[in-house]
Amino acid sequence: SNPRLPMKKPSEFEDFSYQDVPMKQNRQVVFLGDSLAQGYALGFKIAVRKQEIPLITIDEGKQSSGLVRHDFFDWPSYLGNNLPQNRDDCLVFHFGANDDKPIPGLTARLRSPDWSQTYEKRVRDIIQIVQEKGFYCVLWLGPAPDKDVDRDQHLRFVEKIYQRVMRDNGVDYLPLRGRYGDQEGNFQYDIIENNIPIRIRSKDGSHFNIRGYK
Repeated sequence: SNPRLPMKKPSEFEDFSYQDVPMKQNRQVVFLGDSLAQGYALGFKIAVRKQEIPLITIDEGKQSSGLVRHDFFDWPSYLGNNLPQNRDDCLVFHFGANDDKPIPGLTARLRSPDWSQTYEKRVRDIIQIVQEKGFYCVLWLGPAPDKDVDRDQHLRFVEKIYQRVMRDNGVDYLPLRGRYGDQEGNFQYDIIENNIPIRIRSKDGSHFNIRGYK
């Protein structure tokens, strides 16, 4: 209706079809990893809906999965065929809680040099796959503190591997231990906001509750 712009003749629109115009799709944020990744996806979905942010949350987490038991679930193989088509979508990874086990087929004790080298290669394989496919919005979530002392020791160990791999490949890494642990990074059920304790962890000492995931 701007008078400064020339009016187009109707004949110029004769071949126009709405199907010729690509539909704009909201950007997806895809969560991949274990059951904690599934929880973070739920919390994220609730948060963006509440704030009316135009993002689509996709939960691709697999309960009890990790990077040790490829015989249970093979994440590199899965990612090779199941990543989004749109390279502008964001990928969020979380692993570690189910990886405090010997690697099948490898005669090496947990956290030994051979175990560590094999595990680190699997982490690097994940990053290589997503980078070769052209994804640039990638976030790796570090493990939160675990109530089980032995598992928490393992999570501290693999976190150093995650940090090293992400640093080497220019991938964003978000540590959770400092925010959700005490001053030494140990497990705690609550965080303090405005001098009020707020329960964020579940009874099992590994997962979060809904408020914690959000």
